[in-house]
Amino acid sequence: MDEDFDLYRKDEQELVRLTAEISPESYKRQGPGLQEVGLALAERREALRESQRVQKESERALKDLERADERANNALRLIEDAL
Repeated sequence: MDEDFDLYRKDEQELVRLTAEISPESYKRQGPGLQEVGLALAERREALRESQRVQKESERALKDLERADERANNALRLIEDAL
C-alpha cells in the first residue's frame, strides 16, 4: 500500500514540475491534459484511501471470524466434556 502512495506522490511531484516549467502560451495548449492528469491523480488518491479503509475492515472482520471460531471450538469442548 505504501508503494501505491509513493507512486502517487511521484506522479504528483512530476505534475508540479511540469506546470512550473511551462509558459503561459504552453499552458493554454497543455491545459486540458494537465487538468486530466490532476483529475486522475485525485481519483487515484481517493481509490487508495478507499482501498486502505477496506483493508482495515477486512482485517477487523478476520479477527472477528477468528474469535467466533475460537468460541465455537470452546463450546464444542464444553459439550464433549459434558457427555
